[in-house]
Amino acid sequence: MDALHTAAAEVGVTLGTRAREQAGDRPDADRLVQATCACLADVGYEPRLQGATITLTNCPFDALAGEHTALVCGMNLALLGAAADQLDGSLSAHLEPAAGRCCVLLNHAVQPAIMPA
Repeated sequence: MDALHTAAAEVGVTLGTRAREQAGDRPDADRLVQATCACLADVGYEPRLQGATITLTNCPFDALAGEHTALVCGMNLALLGAAADQLDGSLSAHLEPAAGRCCVLLNHAVQPAIMPA
């Protein structure tokens, strides 16, 4: 399983790096999140941004997940966690299985607005 997680993390680094590049020079967190959603859509995850959470309404590995849930969900967490790690803390990946979507959620690190004194 270590080899699978390592390979998945390598793919995740590639996706996260691609999202950073697509977000442009010195992107803010919102641009990074939008670029990440676009990259994840390109590989079949069907991301939906809802508040501070990106829900992946499709798992590209769903056919395998039914029979090998722990293996596939662990691989997805390694892949999406590595992608999130490339984004300057803008996203974090969490394993939260639920019916009808991917087992991993991405949370957007929302920065509170600074109020003038």
